[in-house]
Amino acid sequence: RATCVENAVFVAAGSDPFQLLERSFQAVADRLQTFRVRTAKEAPPTLDCFGWCTWDAFYSEVDGAGILAGVRSLREVGTPARTLIIDDGWQDATLPEQTAHYPAWVLAIVRFFNRKVEF
Repeated sequence: RATCVENAVFVAAGSDPFQLLERSFQAVADRLQTFRVRTAKEAPPTLDCFGWCTWDAFYSEVDGAGILAGVRSLREVGTPARTLIIDDGWQDATLPEQTAHYPAWVLAIVRFFNRKVEF
């Protein structure tokens, strides 16, 4: 049971909500020393790579055939996805090693992306 809580509340005021958030996050970062704000971080190189998330196309109806068709169609029109996020919109906290097997289409997607070809 905690007897003391430090740094539990932060209050700030301002007329520009964007500047207020920027200054507030910086103040909290300076105080806690547990994180850095976005402007103090280097952007990862993958940020400039085109990616595709299946949620935009399929919502919760994700399947392997649709994913392969989507990736292929992007490649055919000259916009190949360099990052693929398979998202069916449902969060699952099950770790992969706790799952007995993956659907065959997941393995097909992994094989497709692991090939040493330009996709």
